[in-house]
Amino acid sequence: MTDDKIPFLRARLDEDEQLAFNAVDERKGSEWRANGASVEVSGGLPPDADAFDETVVFNEGSPTEEQAEHIACHDPARVLREVYVKRGRLALYENALQRWNDLPRDERATIAGEGLRIKVTTLEVVIQGDLQSYIRHPDFKGHWAM
Repeated sequence: MTDDKIPFLRARLDEDEQLAFNAVDERKGSEWRANGASVEVSGGLPPDADAFDETVVFNEGSPTEEQAEHIACHDPARVLREVYVKRGRLALYENALQRWNDLPRDERATIAGEGLRIKVTTLEVVIQGDLQSYIRHPDFKGHWAM
């Protein structure tokens, strides 16, 4: 994995975290519940709606029941949990990669070394998948696409 992917992904996670915190601050008193609960949407489109090719349109006033369900399922708390999980995966990857890089060449062919190589490769695939959700970001490099 190239070195510039990790800082890019970290920056996007920081942005997601900040957007989630901003949404909580701006929506004091609003309920973010699923199961058909009505979710009031003020201020138009969600912050990252312009990342899609299609236009996201809400009905006047409140979203439809389906839109409300989707919004409620992707509330700030969920975004913050996802950011936490993705940062954890990044930390696991970087730790495993560092351990692999520190491993003497003659120990890489051992069972333990091979297990570490598989761990690094597996985590790299997972991180690459996390990266794909930001494909429309202007700083995303085309050669990163899967």
